[in-house]
Amino acid sequence: MNYCPNCGTALENGRCPNCGYIENDSVIDGDAVEKESKVVEPIRNDNNETNEEKSVDFTKEIPLVIKIILIAATLFINPLIGLICAIVLITRPYPLYKSFGIKLLIISIIFVVVYVVFGILGGLISFLLSGFRALRA
Repeated sequence: MNYCPNCGTALENGRCPNCGYIENDSVIDGDAVEKESKVVEPIRNDNNETNEEKSVDFTKEIPLVIKIILIAATLFINPLIGLICAIVLITRPYPLYKSFGIKLLIISIIFVVVYVVFGILGGLISFLLSGFRALRA
């Protein structure tokens, strides 16, 4: 007796009465996992004729060392470095580059705001302290 791989019910005439699974069906049913995929786009020349194909590699990833260097430069040197690098990464055709570029862009924007807020607070505090010194003199 064969059993349904989805729900475990006994098959009747090669068909599951519970979930509708058909034995030896060409349709993949269940949790399929995509291991590698590529998008193929035709390249058009001046006459709108396609002659070559360009493929995008979905598995190309930025090395971990480069990611750490970019995040450290954004956090400790200048967030504008992170903004520029994020824009460059977002324009790349690789999805993993775009994903990291968006994350780096968010981090950079947050730290630009933090730098501006702390700059304003530092200016106000120095202004207030210099004003109190002038009153005492």
